[in-house]
Order: sequence, then structure tokens, then C-alpha cells
Amino acid sequence: MEKYIIVALAVLVVAGALLLLRKASESGRKAREIKEKELKYLEREKHLRETFAELDIKKVNETEDSELLSGACMNIQMRLEKSSDMTAEFNTLPEREKYIYTLGYFAEDTAEELSGFYRKNGEPLTSLASTALEAVGEAQAADCAGRMYPMFDGEDEEVSFDEKKVEAVNGEFRSVFDRERFLKNCAAYIRRTF
Repeated sequence: MEKYIIVALAVLVVAGALLLLRKASESGRKAREIKEKELKYLEREKHLRETFAELDIKKVNETEDSELLSGACMNIQMRLEKSSDMTAEFNTLPEREKYIYTLGYFAEDTAEELSGFYRKNGEPLTSLASTALEAVGEAQAADCAGRMYPMFDGEDEEVSFDEKKVEAVNGEFRSVFDRERFLKNCAAYIRRTF
């Protein structure tokens, strides 16, 4: 009988050790994936900084639609970073640059859902999103953004955050928003207003 107890305990110890190794392996894999994602993001940012340090009409016309918004946004970002008060500096930008900068963040932060942009950003970007979307011809997305903004605006006392409404607007946004079309429209806007 003692042999069976010892064998059972040994099996439990081995099973526990295997379970711990499996958990450690999963944790390591997840950490690697996060590091790879962060490294990819940093490499992309470095590429944009190097490529779009100077933005001229030739570069605007030669850049692929899919990269032009990110590049133009990075060019503006680098200029804003030189200021001790980026918000004040942003407020001095021409309207078209405010729109481009806002749309750059919009493109990045709506990868999952529209509300992601509003959760990750604040003023002045959130209040400009709907108008900027209209400017590039994204009327349906602008309508969704116009309805989402008040739910995330802490100053609006008439509209409160409602998770069901947020999800409904997220769903509508997913059905009307085409990222490729959006990037083409943004590129056309940048070229037209440069």
C-alpha cells in the first residue's frame, strides 16, 4: 500500500512540474510576442522618421497611398516634438495639418474598433476626428465618429457613456469603414492640399 502512495505522490509531483514548465513556456512565448510587436513598432517608427524627416512635393507624389498618411503624420509629429508645449504648438498648425495629424492617430488607433481612438486620445484630436474624416470624404465614418465623440467627452453633460451605444456605433463603423479606401482618400487629400 505504501508503494502505491509513493508512486501516486511521484506522479503528482511530475505532473505538477510538467504543468509549471508548460505555464512558463506559454508565458515566455507571450513575452516574446510582445517584444517582437514592440520591436516591429519601433522599427516602423524609425523608418518613418528617417524617410519623412523632410516632406516635399516629390516625396508626397511618390509615396504609396498606404504609407503617405503615416509619413505625413510623423513629419508633423517630429516638428511638434521640438516644442515644450506640443498642444499649444498643435493649435498653431494650419487646419490641413491638424487633420492629417488627427487622421494619422485615427488610422492607428481604430485598428480594433472606433472607440479605441477615443479611449487612447484626448483633446484636441478627439473633437477634430469627425471634421477631419469629412474633409477626406469619409462621410459615414465621420457620422459614426460624431456620435462616438460625445460619449467620451468628459465636458459633455448631456451625453453620458453607454457601453451598449458604444458597441452599436463600433459595429456600424466596422460595416462602413474600409481601411484601404480611407488611406487612399487621405493620400488624395494630402496631395491635393500640399
